[in-house]
Amino acid sequence: MSTEIIQLYPKTSIWMASVVFLENKIDGVPVVDDDKLIGLFTKTHLIKAIKNKESMDIPIDRYMTRDIEVLSPYDNILSINITSYGCYPVIENGELVGIITRYDMLVALNYIIDEISDQIYKVSTSVYITV
Repeated sequence: MSTEIIQLYPKTSIWMASVVFLENKIDGVPVVDDDKLIGLFTKTHLIKAIKNKESMDIPIDRYMTRDIEVLSPYDNILSINITSYGCYPVIENGELVGIITRYDMLVALNYIIDEISDQIYKVSTSVYITV
């Protein structure tokens, strides 16, 4: 989970959102209003706006997703569906405390796979020795 949270506001322009994406090499950003999470704006939203030939000066609130899935810092990584969203805001006690991206999830899953592989190797080695 990244705790360095980049945020946008509902009236941020689509152009400014694209600049934020490029400068920070990210795919999605939480949208906040009065320090409350109200949605998510992603590169997919940006592409839809471009496809619709929108002015890059329009606010992101016309395209952002308002009904988003959020996570708790204590959620099990294996319970997260990485195919649903490119990023998940992490909320604790009603406050935005971080964001988990697909990259974060892939790193965590890779770690889990390495741990399981190591355990399988140890079991298979110990079985060989005792036979």
